[in-house]
Amino acid sequence: MAPLLLLLAATNALKNRSATLAMAAALQVTLDETMTSLVDPLVAARARDGVVVPLFSNLGFVPFLKNLLCSMDRVRVSNWVVIALDNSTCAPIRGGFGLAYASPACVFPYAHRPLTTQGAASYRTAKIIRMVIR
Repeated sequence: MAPLLLLLAATNALKNRSATLAMAAALQVTLDETMTSLVDPLVAARARDGVVVPLFSNLGFVPFLKNLLCSMDRVRVSNWVVIALDNSTCAPIRGGFGLAYASPACVFPYAHRPLTTQGAASYRTAKIIRMVIR
C-alpha cells in the first residue's frame, strides 16, 4: 500500500508542478525598456561570474530581508539585488543598516507600469507570479 500512496503523491506533485509551470509560461512577459534600464545596471554591477541572486520583497517582508542580507554580508556574499514589489521597500534597504561588505542594491521596476490596479496581490496568485517572473 505504501508504494501506491507514494506513487499517487508523486503524480499529484507532478500535476501541480506542471500546472504551475503552465501558468508561469502563460504569464511570462518581456521587460520593457524602462524596466530594463532600472534592473540591468544593478545586475551587471552585482553579478559575480555571471551569477546574481534576485531577492523579491515587499515592505512587510523587509525585517526578514534585512536579516537575510546581514547573514549574506557576514559570509561576504554581495551578488544580490532586491527587486521591490511595492514602492515602499527600497527606502529602508537603501538607508543602510550596518552592512559592512556590500552596499544596498534595490530597485522598484514596476512604478511606471503597475501590474495590478485592483488592490493588493496575494501569494500564489497570477498577479504575484507575473511580478516575480518579470
